[in-house]
Amino acid sequence: MPPLSSQLPRAQRREHRIVFLGPKSTPFPGVGLFVMTRIGRVFRIVSASPDPALLFFSSRYSSSSPRATARLLRVGDVLRESRRFSESDVARFSEISGDHNPIHLDDGFARDIGCFDRGRVVHGMLVASLFSSIIASHVPGSVYVSQTLKFISPVYIGDEVLAEVEATYLREHKKRYIVKFTSKCSTNGGGSLVIGGETTAILPTLILLDRKNLD
Repeated sequence: MPPLSSQLPRAQRREHRIVFLGPKSTPFPGVGLFVMTRIGRVFRIVSASPDPALLFFSSRYSSSSPRATARLLRVGDVLRESRRFSESDVARFSEISGDHNPIHLDDGFARDIGCFDRGRVVHGMLVASLFSSIIASHVPGSVYVSQTLKFISPVYIGDEVLAEVEATYLREHKKRYIVKFTSKCSTNGGGSLVIGGETTAILPTLILLDRKNLD
């Protein structure tokens, strides 16, 4: 009779993160930590525990709401967000950041001195803030580690900006996840690149919450 998996030495056990679906009454899938071992062709589960983020999402967002959906982040996944920055957005950012450069606040100055044909431009850092917004809105609790940026073309007030981050690297570390993304912003329906860079963040989970239309 083979030994029970719980009696096997820890060295013979392997940890696997396996996707499982919760009850049909909830829209949230989850990720559980399963400690498993192989005895011949048979796998035995030693223990299992749910991802804490799953419990958080399930408790915070009612399972009866059809508006919330979730999936798991994988390398190659692209997350997007669109935004138009208004005069009010630029004015508020100037006050908060202390950046009162007139190329952001005065059309005449922006054209004549800044050489921006269409007048005032949006602060580059305000546009780049879309990257952290995308990641945090899909995975609340994410921690930004680093961001490189290259400002290629100006964004004018009223332009529709499409921001995208694509996962290029993913590694589990101390029950969290280090994820690297390529990040870019574009205008004209994605045809004109305005900002490019790379983002690194630490995520508490790989569950991506679609917060669109959530309160």
